Amino acid sequence: MRRAFLTVNDRTLHYRTGGHGSPVVMLHPSPLSSAAVLPLAQQLEEYFTVYAFDTPGYGLSDPLPQRPATLEDYLPTFAAALDALGLPRVCLYGAATGAQFAIEFANRYPQRVALMVIDSAGHIPADECEAIVRDYFPDLTPHHDGRHVMTLWQMVRDLFVFFPWCDRRAERRIDRDLPPAAVMQGMLLDYLRAGADYHLAYRPAFYNERAERAQQVTVPSALVRWDSSIVLRITDALIDAGLPANYTVLRLGPTPADRFGGIREHLLKHYRERAAGQPPACPQPPGRWHGRFIDVPGGQLHARAIASGAGLARIWLHDAGESSAVFAADLGTSAGHSPIVALDLPGHGETEIPLPSGDGCVDVLADLVLAAVDALGLDQAQIGGTGAGAIVAYAAAKRRPQLLRRDVTAMPDAAQLASESLPNLAPMPDGTHLAAAWQLVRDAGLWRREARGLRRGALAGEPRLEVHDLQRRFVELMKAGDGYRTLLRAAALYPRE
Repeated sequence: MRRAFLTVNDRTLHYRTGGHGSPVVMLHPSPLSSAAVLPLAQQLEEYFTVYAFDTPGYGLSDPLPQRPATLEDYLPTFAAALDALGLPRVCLYGAATGAQFAIEFANRYPQRVALMVIDSAGHIPADECEAIVRDYFPDLTPHHDGRHVMTLWQMVRDLFVFFPWCDRRAERRIDRDLPPAAVMQGMLLDYLRAGADYHLAYRPAFYNERAERAQQVTVPSALVRWDSSIVLRITDALIDAGLPANYTVLRLGPTPADRFGGIREHLLKHYRERAAGQPPACPQPPGRWHGRFIDVPGGQLHARAIASGAGLARIWLHDAGESSAVFAADLGTSAGHSPIVALDLPGHGETEIPLPSGDGCVDVLADLVLAAVDALGLDQAQIGGTGAGAIVAYAAAKRRPQLLRRDVTAMPDAAQLASESLPNLAPMPDGTHLAAAWQLVRDAGLWRREARGLRRGALAGEPRLEVHDLQRRFVELMKAGDGYRTLLRAAALYPRE
């Protein structure tokens, strides 16, 4: 599926889209992102045009301009997004928090919903809801010692052990295996993207898990009841409370194939709507950073760019374990008098193309950067970067003489890297990789990489230990994971004249 941005009420909404045919709009659980509904979206896109939105404030979507108090505060943005995409009526699918958004949207805009499908939805009595919400949302404000990260990891783990995760009694134990650490890591990254405000849509969704809210929906609707659902208990409570005749209960088996196949077949039988047109281009606001995706062989590169300026465009590449987000924050709100494009290299930031491995890593990255330059229509540009990104820029400039190379940042040589103890940041079930990553980021504000912990490596000036800067760099390092070592070593070994 392709990724794109949409401008809605002067805010940026990120979405994924693919397929052809009648439009299906998908809303994800909180505090996750549209990536959470990809397994189903990829099955539906063979038959429908699928749009999977990031809820405002989650994933890559801007937050609402004012702090939301209820789920209703989000609904005008969803309606405006449908307008911008030219979608008068849709099938609206929602999972968990997304299901509660779907219910409220169908109640407020019934003329825009041809079919509603709610998944991982249910009924929670008022007294139980209050008990859940009281303990469900720990404070994730960043701390210098990284304690908030371990709190978050324990919460993500326990989401697969108990429902609700904060009720650790035997009767709330979930009968299923703990997923691979990489799956939990993906969830953790979405929590980190949402930040300390991760609860803004999540909390009111619990209060909306009421039979009377679902019973008010008048459009054709389907409730998904699948045997392996973490929230099967409350889904059954909703069914037991009674649903009006416009509802169909989809009773599906325990496997993902049962769940996704059952939803797909229901849509094929019961949903037909006018096919959607081409999504509009997202305008680029002058003078400030904006996100965009650039088509290259094998996928899309994510970039942050400033479009204004008449000078020679600049292409900038980040260091290993960083991204365009760190670069944009360091540079500030102004890039000077020429356009600038800061790319997320594969395996980093918001680019979903995997980082290549092996001896040709830098050359492959350079080829993708040049493909992005071509896609941008740049005949000439300056290219440069920091750390490993500077080496990729060097390799790209060797291939394309019309790219004016900026000075390459000094890199530790191969011998230094071989003697360094670079921590392994591959996801571990016990979360120890998070502690190592936090300490690595913190140390980067105190010492040079090749002399970490040594007096001779101490950085001049004030230490870079402001907690929100540490958090930003930690998040980007987590997106790269152990790929930071792969890129760093490939760059260090790349032959330079």
